[in-house]
Amino acid sequence: MAVFFAKLNLPVPAATALLVARVESDGGVLLALGAVSGLTSLVLLVNMTMAYRSVPDDRINFLHILSKPDDFYGATPHACWFAPC
Repeated sequence: MAVFFAKLNLPVPAATALLVARVESDGGVLLALGAVSGLTSLVLLVNMTMAYRSVPDDRINFLHILSKPDDFYGATPHACWFAPC
C-alpha cells in the first residue's frame, strides 16, 4: 500500500499507509462493538472522503456527487463511504 501511496504523492507513504490501515481496522472493530460510535464514524467518514480526494479518477467522481451521481455511485470507494471495507 505504501508504494501506491507514493504514486499518489502522499506525504510519508509508509507511515500514511500504516495510519490508514489502523484507522480502518480499529475503526471497524469499534463500530462493530458500538464503542465511541459517533467519533469513530466521523473519523472513518473523513478517512473515506480523503480516499476519494486522493485518487485522481475518484476525485473527479467525488466532484460529480450532485451533477452526475452515477459516476459517484460507481466509484470504488463509494461503498466504503457508508460502511468500513
